[in-house]
Amino acid sequence: MTTIEVIDRARYLLNEPLDATRSFPDNTSTFYTDTALLHFANIVQEEVQNELIQVYEDFFLTNTFLSVSAGTAEYALPTGTIKIRRVADVGSDGTDSYALYPVTINNRRIGNVSYTSGTINGGGYYLHGTRIVLTETPTFTDSSRIKIDYIPKLADLANSSDVSDIPSEHHGVLVWGVVSYALHQGQSDATKADLEYNKRKMEMKKQAESRQIQRSRRIKNTNGDAVLTRGVF
Repeated sequence: MTTIEVIDRARYLLNEPLDATRSFPDNTSTFYTDTALLHFANIVQEEVQNELIQVYEDFFLTNTFLSVSAGTAEYALPTGTIKIRRVADVGSDGTDSYALYPVTINNRRIGNVSYTSGTINGGGYYLHGTRIVLTETPTFTDSSRIKIDYIPKLADLANSSDVSDIPSEHHGVLVWGVVSYALHQGQSDATKADLEYNKRKMEMKKQAESRQIQRSRRIKNTNGDAVLTRGVF
């Protein structure tokens, strides 16, 4: 669903619809403005993302490259980084991969680290606020060598045509979350909306939890008896 579709479905449930062809955001509503409902949608999206990450950490995993400059060890993290999952040197030909491991404050200068012109063998890094620091200063410049796999914060919804990166089959969670927040703001009974919002979040998390789990339905033992299994492979 687009942003305006999420908001208009929430409006329908709140019994305060507006013309779908209106300019967005329309803040002439007598009670719930588009701007307020958009604000709720972004709060809900952040809540839902955090819950998805709890059950499947790499749900929103993405990657980018550091633009490494000779003589510089510290770089800005990608905008909105929630967590770094892996840092690696992909090699000059883009095929090799040497992991750079996170280090603590007590061992930032410990380890077999070798940075040479155009090459990083092993090495480490640590985070400093919104920046990443390589344990040894590179002596080369390259914009596609140091690859970062990370979990980003989802971009806020802003325009009517924006589509949340929350799985599309679960956009109903956004709708009911907006309804819940709106009713609480208006000091109305939000019991039904809260229940529906929480139920849909649970369904979404159950689906996310099993995305990469392969379970055998049955195995046969040597006696030919069928045995149910719950193994993860």
